[in-house]
Amino acid sequence: MKLNVLSPFLILLFFIVSSCSKDDSFEKLSSSINGDWYLKSYEHSTNGENINFIKNDIIWNFNEDLNKLTIKLNISALTLENYESIYIGVNEGIYDYSIIEKNEISYLIIGDDEFGNISFSTNELKVNRKEAPYDEGNNLSTWNFEN
Repeated sequence: MKLNVLSPFLILLFFIVSSCSKDDSFEKLSSSINGDWYLKSYEHSTNGENINFIKNDIIWNFNEDLNKLTIKLNISALTLENYESIYIGVNEGIYDYSIIEKNEISYLIIGDDEFGNISFSTNELKVNRKEAPYDEGNNLSTWNFEN
């Protein structure tokens, strides 16, 4: 008798457990900005300046749980000169950040300032800076990161 009463519950439990998909969690992980991103190159749109960086020179670490961005500079004197020539108003340190969407474009907000529109995949991150917030004005620069 107990088996007849438990059978529907066991069958229901089986279907609930077996319907979970491992692919769901993979999709969330593959589109995550969480972790270390290494500045690979900087391209200035108006003067044509292109600067390539060595991995680990400039690291941006995104912590999605705390909404914190940690910027770390491990750079040589030459790289420091290059970095200063492309000063972005964000120095080494820890910042609050968010990513907002407006008109189907994602924007990186560092502190209270809109830094640029952002796109990323599993191993590439790109930030396009503009003259004015929210994609208005000319392109100023493109920041290319890898992880």
